[in-house]
Amino acid sequence: MKIKALLMSLIIGFFSLSTMAGHPEHQGDRGNHRDMMFYKIMKKMDLTSEQKSQLKSIRAEYKPLMKENHEQVKAIKKQLKSLLKADVLDESAIRDVHAQMAQYKSNNLIIQTKMKRAMFQVLNEEQQKKFKQLKHKKHQHGQHSE
Repeated sequence: MKIKALLMSLIIGFFSLSTMAGHPEHQGDRGNHRDMMFYKIMKKMDLTSEQKSQLKSIRAEYKPLMKENHEQVKAIKKQLKSLLKADVLDESAIRDVHAQMAQYKSNNLIIQTKMKRAMFQVLNEEQQKKFKQLKHKKHQHGQHSE
């Protein structure tokens, strides 16, 4: 039973690593994609220049935190990958490293949520309604919102 559970966790870990890591040639494009989505939304929201400035300031405030967290996750993924490829299976080390990754992912989720909430507060009531409609429309089409 333990071997079956370990194999399942290794398989899940491997697939989560491969899907999270993405293709190396696209790694640098993620930030640009997010920036483009951000600017698309800004255009649709009819923001004042003051609101645009506030949103850029909020993004600038949170960007270093997200980057630092992202770098930590990359290092942990690398460590986990080497543990999974090792000749000797160290279950304890794999569990420890996987727990670290989960912690950093939770941190990233919290940072992103705080940033999005701060940005949402910059919008007036009409813009907030419009944003919610755009977000709902994206989810209906199966797209993720930024």
